[in-house]
Amino acid sequence: MATGPAGNGHTWITALLYRGRDWLSGRLLETGQAADTPDGVAYNVVFTGRYTLPEAEAITNMAAFFKLGQVNTQRLLQAGRTLKSYPDKAPADKLARLLTRAGAECRVEMEIPAADDEPGAAQKVAFALENVTIPEIHLPDVRQFGRRQWGFIGTLVLLLAAIGTWEWLRPPVIGGDTLADYEASVERMVARADPADGPRILHAVEMLTASARAAQEQSATTDPATAARLIYAPVEGKTAEELLAQAEARLERQREAYRRGLAEADQKIAAINDQLAAIAPDNAVVLARISIEEAAFGWPTGASGPTIVFTVRNNSHLPLSRILMQGYLYDSSGKLLASHPLTYAVSGGIAPGLARSVALPMPHDSPWAVQKARKLKDVVLKLRVANAENREGESLGIDYRPLEAERQRHLDWKAKTQAELEAIRL
Repeated sequence: MATGPAGNGHTWITALLYRGRDWLSGRLLETGQAADTPDGVAYNVVFTGRYTLPEAEAITNMAAFFKLGQVNTQRLLQAGRTLKSYPDKAPADKLARLLTRAGAECRVEMEIPAADDEPGAAQKVAFALENVTIPEIHLPDVRQFGRRQWGFIGTLVLLLAAIGTWEWLRPPVIGGDTLADYEASVERMVARADPADGPRILHAVEMLTASARAAQEQSATTDPATAARLIYAPVEGKTAEELLAQAEARLERQREAYRRGLAEADQKIAAINDQLAAIAPDNAVVLARISIEEAAFGWPTGASGPTIVFTVRNNSHLPLSRILMQGYLYDSSGKLLASHPLTYAVSGGIAPGLARSVALPMPHDSPWAVQKARKLKDVVLKLRVANAENREGESLGIDYRPLEAERQRHLDWKAKTQAELEAIRL
């Protein structure tokens, strides 16, 4: 157990050395505390729990991709489960797109690891230093002092008086000898601060001492006063202004990681928009002349899945054998309930100038089998032509859906990350 500095029968010079030891251990612990904010960012590919293909087909594709059996693949595909992590966003986006096309919708989530609770070298040295015992040092009898010694003592007294006056005039700081003293100093600081800053000060103290608390739990220190002093070492002597500035500096390093991710997402969204703009003129030649009319969504009584009905009108100059569409299902208030691809193979084809009405029953495991929509009335279905094929199976345009799906993933990730960034505050 460490020996305390003052009030334990030590000479004043020995007590001063103990104070110096305590100050040095506190600074070492604060140094270790300043380095505990992580810079590493992980980008996790997470399964959303939704399938973009019929569930059986999606599980088969995922089993082949991960080289697992059907049963193990079903266990793996749990909503919210991280399938793989990367240090960079680009490969995570690539895997998310690949798995989504294979049938299991995935998104990319950015993870900033919490501060490492493992004590660093500086913190361990600080706790070891606390257990160092300083031998007693005795000065000569004061009756043997000369003018020089008394001059030195007078200067020291004046210096201590100046320091005491400065301490008395300065704003409240965190300090003490016991846990109760430190907690009381925090309470005094909060009481004298602006009411709006009170919760921020408490949050800052908790955040800045978290690593020191973890280090103390792993140390051999058993003296409560020593433990309290080392726990509060990262904020020892700090005013409210200094405390908030120190906490904000740490939070700013976290914010910067989020801003870099948002900037990268903006660049990718802009690049996708350029690609969509580039293919639009070619698609307008034929695809813009194919219209989808009278689209409707219903769930017949007793049916295991819904039925989608629509009319295809071919106003182009080419016969059509297959129509590739993107569907959007909304409730009566305009809220999007589902958006999935839809393909219609036209038996016999649709000649130029003709139309055909279609009713497509969906199986129970189809992505269109939205249980929420089953109970709603007045749902609205919109279908957009994404591509079409002629009788020879040749594409008449460029399918924009993969690009739009990728853009939407970036937009969703950006919205989520922006919300997390805005939540990083004291």
